[in-house]
Amino acid sequence: MSNQHPDELAARITRLEEAAAFAQHDSEQLSAEVAALGRRVLELSRRLDALEQREAARQAGDDEPSNPE
Repeated sequence: MSNQHPDELAARITRLEEAAAFAQHDSEQLSAEVAALGRRVLELSRRLDALEQREAARQAGDDEPSNPE
């Protein structure tokens, strides 16, 4: 590697810097997407909890004996 021409080394460094910048950009995009998915999972989990509570309340109402007055 020590016998490479300075222009070749500069070009290689430039390519490595560009690759690192692209990798960082991709990483930032993926992090944003993971955060969005996490928010969506939390929202869906809350909705599921609410549905389960309504279903449990409905079933509890069905289990009560009816009062035929």
